[in-house]
Amino acid sequence: MDGNAIETTAVPTPKVVIDLDSDPEATLPLGIASRHIYKKEQPLNAFLWMLRHRSAPQGPNHNVSYHLEVPNQSSAPIAPRQGGQRAGKSFVAEILMLRRILSSGKMGLLVLPYVSICAEKAEHLEVLLEPVGKHVRSYYGNQGGGSLPKDTAVAVCTIEKANSLINRLLEEGRLSELGIIVIDELHMVGDQNRGYLLELMLTKLRYASGEGNTESSSGETSGMSSAKVDPAGSLQIVGMSATLPNVTAVADWLQAALYQTEFRPVPLEEYIKVGNAIYNQKLDIVRIISKTADLGGKDPDHIVELCNEVVQEGHSVLIFCSSRKGCESTARHVAKHLKRFSLGQLSSHNESIDITSAIDALRRSPAGLDPILEETLPAGVAYHHAGLTVEERETVETCYRKGLVRVLTATSTLAAGVNLPARRVIFRQPRIGRDFIDGTRYRQMAGRAGRTGIDSKGESVLICKPEEVKRITALVNESCPPLHSCLSEDKNGMIHAILEVVAGGIVQTASDINRYVRCTLLNSTKPFDDVVKSAQDSLRWLCHKKFLEWSEDTKLYTVTPLGRASFGSSLSPEESLVVLDDLIRAREGFVLASDLHVVYLVTPINVELEPDWELYYQRFMELSTLDQFGANFSFSDMGSV
Repeated sequence: MDGNAIETTAVPTPKVVIDLDSDPEATLPLGIASRHIYKKEQPLNAFLWMLRHRSAPQGPNHNVSYHLEVPNQSSAPIAPRQGGQRAGKSFVAEILMLRRILSSGKMGLLVLPYVSICAEKAEHLEVLLEPVGKHVRSYYGNQGGGSLPKDTAVAVCTIEKANSLINRLLEEGRLSELGIIVIDELHMVGDQNRGYLLELMLTKLRYASGEGNTESSSGETSGMSSAKVDPAGSLQIVGMSATLPNVTAVADWLQAALYQTEFRPVPLEEYIKVGNAIYNQKLDIVRIISKTADLGGKDPDHIVELCNEVVQEGHSVLIFCSSRKGCESTARHVAKHLKRFSLGQLSSHNESIDITSAIDALRRSPAGLDPILEETLPAGVAYHHAGLTVEERETVETCYRKGLVRVLTATSTLAAGVNLPARRVIFRQPRIGRDFIDGTRYRQMAGRAGRTGIDSKGESVLICKPEEVKRITALVNESCPPLHSCLSEDKNGMIHAILEVVAGGIVQTASDINRYVRCTLLNSTKPFDDVVKSAQDSLRWLCHKKFLEWSEDTKLYTVTPLGRASFGSSLSPEESLVVLDDLIRAREGFVLASDLHVVYLVTPINVELEPDWELYYQRFMELSTLDQFGANFSFSDMGSV
């Protein structure tokens, strides 16, 4: 098989148990394998085929080995974890990463989409690597900054911090110190808000590995960049996703070996609930809920009944709500009635003591005890959304993992942000905020159902109205939308992409630009001439806005102080211009008589918030004269408010 081939492997249902300590294909140092997290009876056999394919085919023109494990869209998107043990794609990638860093002595980079997952994974890896004296570094939220220390074994990063780290390693000529990069949720490449950073990072790695070389139109070979590039020839990339329909296109872009499986450790049963009837995916009625289960009209959706029958068996329930307010009100509703109907079933005496301790700890926290949690926690119910404080979130998640909380209401961010699986997942409404849920989000959320090693199955129940049934049926059975490049013209990603590589010293000449754009996902889906035109338009815009300069004498692109500041801040060029405009106006007159001008200048520009403008105007008119003066200096369009 040549270097550009894609290998697809079928996986039979597992029948034997693989011993991590004895199987030569899955061996890890005893200090790691003997930890409680990796028990000897770990059912690895379902994924052993991927461990045996540790090296992707090497062609003559590419030096980077890629591994891509993508169960197809009919599988659940998240492989559940219980007690620190993963039985899915994340677990396999973890084994690959540990073997790589321990055998090569090089560093590993683990890229995760959300801060909450990073924190959980960093703690997990610290426990694993402590026996062999390896260090785990955290680069997420307000943690981490600057260069990677040379004694780092694994750096756990968000997408933004990972991209910054790669930029720094390229600037310092240290990219060769990386042995492996693991990217969880590879489909985030197509995310309209953050995907372009992931695509930029992968494009830079492809470029640094020497890919993109081809015969130019003039007959000359566009070789390596005239800029300083640290070769990434020995770098291995492991990408994982369960909601990536056009996986072959992505594998072609990365020149990756492709491995697929439809295996799911815990089978998922999907249901649609309309009124008191529950249907399967084919709209066959599988159950009718008793009319008396609506609590005399107080619970028309039978939420308490759906929770109670699972909790009484000792299992847990996740209820996804469309809003924060919905999470809180649903938690209060379930706690009130679940306590009455299942008193004595939720917890033992010792667990009650733990709940009391958790409540006392929250009462001593800086924010104090939230009245809703004070009401719901004793009943084994809690809510989870972005409005929780750090202490509240940690307490709720810990209580849920310990089984003290059996019913958790949450917004959709929990589906991708925290690994908290349940026996049953309930969709309170088929919406996220005001928007109707899409196929990708639905599969992420439904995939939380089923805990490996505990549940024999997982169940998802989507509650909808009769007029929504047709749309819901299509949603449950549809494929996820194909992934598209974030560098397309309508998304303005190419401007940021070009600035990053020029400011980072990766490309300097027109030939470099042509080779760089050949490494993009956009080039694998669009004609090369169109991609080049987009890059040229971006270069003209960057030069016009004074981010870059072109020298006719040297035929090189160089970065200006503005471009270097934008690059160093990780702001997009468009955001940088807004900040620059604010700073220019501040230099003309800085208001120190009030804090408002200072607060405005230090407020992150990329925080998306749509205020109630009527209330905003009312509050503005209530400000003191000095504060209004500061506001007028802060907001160039204050008159339109």
